[in-house]
Amino acid sequence: MQGGAFCASCGSATSGASTSSNTTAMWCHLGPLLASFVSVGWLSWLPPLLIRQSNPNDSYVNSQAVESLNFQLQWLIMNFALVILGFITCGVGFILLAAAGIFELVMMIMGSVAASKGEPFRYQLQFMTFVR
Repeated sequence: MQGGAFCASCGSATSGASTSSNTTAMWCHLGPLLASFVSVGWLSWLPPLLIRQSNPNDSYVNSQAVESLNFQLQWLIMNFALVILGFITCGVGFILLAAAGIFELVMMIMGSVAASKGEPFRYQLQFMTFVR
């Protein structure tokens, strides 16, 4: 690998982002997971928003916070629609809600692992953009 950065202690290749940026970006993806457990999913958008506002000059953290925030807002709307669908269809929407919850959990874990390595992460099935 030419022109890359390497870890001083272990010699492995690293990205251009610093360790503190990686950790902060990781919390952009892990924070909503913790907030989901505390607020039953309704405040999962808050951690990436707060991280984005507290680190306006770090482009890597900002990009990961925006990515996570858009994902959380999109799935907040989708989950709300699935709850309504669950009541209308006598339970079918709740099965889809459980599947969506598993998908969200997997994507947040994948995002936090990628961000901790300094890799940019894009969420799958993200078709709404609220924040740029």
